[in-house]
Amino acid sequence: MKKIITIVLLCVIWLNTKLVSGQESNEKPNILFIYTDQQTVGLTSIEGNKLIQTPNIDRIAREGAMFPNAFVNLPSCSPSRASLVTGTYSWKHKVYDNEHPNRGIMGIVPEFSQLSDRILHDDGYVVGHRGKWHIGNKKLFFDNNTTPPEFDFPYAGKNYPYKAEMQAQYPWDFANPDYSKKSYFERSEGGWVKGKAILPTQLTADWQKYFFNSIKPIKWGDVGKNLVPLEKWYEWNIVKEVCEFIDENKSNTWAMTMSISPPHDPWSVPDPYYTKIAKHLLDNNLIKLEGDELSPKQDTGLSTRIGRKLKELNGGYRGVEEYVANYLALVAMTDVLVGKVLDKLDDLGLSNNTIVVFTSDHGDMKGMHYNVGKINEKMYNRLFNVPLFFRYPDKIPAGQIYKQRVSNVDIMPTILDFSELAFSRSNIDGKSFKTLLEGEQQEWRDLNFIEDYHNANLDTDFNISTDIPDSSDKESARFSYTLGIVDDDYKYCFSRFSNGRYPVKYTSSRFIDYKEDLTEVNNLINSADKYLIYQYQYRLKKYLEGKNFPYIDEIDRSPFAPRDHKRDFIQDGLNEIVIALKANNVQGGINLKWEFLQGAQITKELKLYRINKSGAPNGVELGIFDASIRTFTDTTAAADRNYVYLIEAYDSLGISGSSRFVE
Repeated sequence: MKKIITIVLLCVIWLNTKLVSGQESNEKPNILFIYTDQQTVGLTSIEGNKLIQTPNIDRIAREGAMFPNAFVNLPSCSPSRASLVTGTYSWKHKVYDNEHPNRGIMGIVPEFSQLSDRILHDDGYVVGHRGKWHIGNKKLFFDNNTTPPEFDFPYAGKNYPYKAEMQAQYPWDFANPDYSKKSYFERSEGGWVKGKAILPTQLTADWQKYFFNSIKPIKWGDVGKNLVPLEKWYEWNIVKEVCEFIDENKSNTWAMTMSISPPHDPWSVPDPYYTKIAKHLLDNNLIKLEGDELSPKQDTGLSTRIGRKLKELNGGYRGVEEYVANYLALVAMTDVLVGKVLDKLDDLGLSNNTIVVFTSDHGDMKGMHYNVGKINEKMYNRLFNVPLFFRYPDKIPAGQIYKQRVSNVDIMPTILDFSELAFSRSNIDGKSFKTLLEGEQQEWRDLNFIEDYHNANLDTDFNISTDIPDSSDKESARFSYTLGIVDDDYKYCFSRFSNGRYPVKYTSSRFIDYKEDLTEVNNLINSADKYLIYQYQYRLKKYLEGKNFPYIDEIDRSPFAPRDHKRDFIQDGLNEIVIALKANNVQGGINLKWEFLQGAQITKELKLYRINKSGAPNGVELGIFDASIRTFTDTTAAADRNYVYLIEAYDSLGISGSSRFVE
């Protein structure tokens, strides 16, 4: 009898231990979301980077799943972060550019968005956030009585214990009484500068020439060795407070976001990471820059101009290599910080029942085409493509690599699904990939959607925090967008304007054969198969229709014809023709009559095409329809639903034109 009792007790103890550690537990998972800033895909050693080692970040992917084709929707901090926490694209959460209240660019508000942290909080999660937020006032999503104190810190941790010491020791701190904008670029002997960070940096030789010889050097142009050890950085304290939060809430169900700035600029690195990694990479000529030098006509972005300036001052691109070396060193440094939090989970026995997500808000050029940073307008993939690793030992099989094209808007619904929380999906653009992560088959989209916006804060007739400009007000609108889709073969980007009225950097549509052109230097918009481009335009339009894009009428406009801010009367006429076609019961075919053109005030001619919605052949030209024909009928699309018709019209000079899909 005693032996039986002993065995039973041991079983109870074993079962209790398994439950406490999270193994085989039915409890809701804890959530640890680790968010870096400006980390493009391919920088960790598990992704194939041979220049640095990232054992801690690698561990998340190795013990869980990784998504090499994960994209953010927009490569800028605030819009991307807003999409992450709301699961929506920019025209729904209304954040089109980095938050800047003085310019009328606000963050997310409850009127337009549901916030993942609020949903978790209402279900009983203890919600915490340490580090960068950058998307407005979090208190708007709560009231004075319900705001979680752990969620109420605006930017970094609750405190920065070393700040007073830094102010006393180094003269260029932001809070120094002698600080003024004029002394921002003050430097001492040896190339020490305050730069963007509160921590002094000794610039490399090439960056000293840039910093001290430019009329207006960029604020983030400090690349070099940081004097202050990592243990006295903001990031160190953020990690310390995250570990304290986990320790204090180990008996609760919690959700913590740890958002740290590296490898975002400034690219200022402390020892030992500077000497052992950055300097080592440079001294051994291990930094190999990708792509060619671009002319001002090819790229007018700030990142490209800085690369050119470095070459002008130093006779070469050593300065670009120095930035890339420091960028990589910051990733290795970040790995150390990530490891401290993972160790805390292990020490408390919480690893198995904690979802750990590692990703970044956008990418970086990493020196491609001698760009420094990310500020250009060419929609390069590496600005959108970011690492995404998921670990949840209780539910996710280890060591999985998923090639599906997931997005940052998919992360919110996925986490909430794992937590079995009810939330409104009606306005969510993202899709949960929980089923996929659990090792089961799941139908998935075959593209990534990308977006970018320009001059959003310059239109005086609308408030960026409340609405997108009225698409009918084309006479005054200066607001411009570029929208695109990326799949395994090509990238197609459609810009609102392309008539030369705006700088080229804001306006050029793009078609890239990514299989043959990894550095995206050859824009094939005017040389690729016309029908193939129309096929991608149709796919873009159909995707946007499903997401309630407010400018959907403009996506029909020809990618080959000039497009400006003025009202498109040809497009208006094509719209009338389509209305007439539908009224005459087309039923999948096309039955075009001459009176349709006269009623739409298009009296010259139309070009007719049949476009394959996917696959080859991409399309065929059916012919030209004008007064000599009077009527035209084609029923191929009625029999084969994979086809869609396209009608194309130009003005009498053949210069301004529009197109319209008919189905």
